Amino acid sequence: MLWLGLAWPDTNRGPHPVQVTLKGERGETLSAMVVKTTLSHNAQQESATQRMAEASSSVRRLALSMAD
Repeated sequence: MLWLGLAWPDTNRGPHPVQVTLKGERGETLSAMVVKTTLSHNAQQESATQRMAEASSSVRRLALSMAD
């Protein structure tokens, strides 16, 4: 499982890309992808949960593609 903790100033709003790069033991890039998130003020808990599930799914697909 991979958890990413991200933070933006409270004044930031709108879509933001987050690049996830997985590197090997020698520092070589194994895989990389961009996960998109949308920042909003006072987001509803349901929408935050949905966005987290979508981001988790994207990262899971990346990890599975590396296993092939």
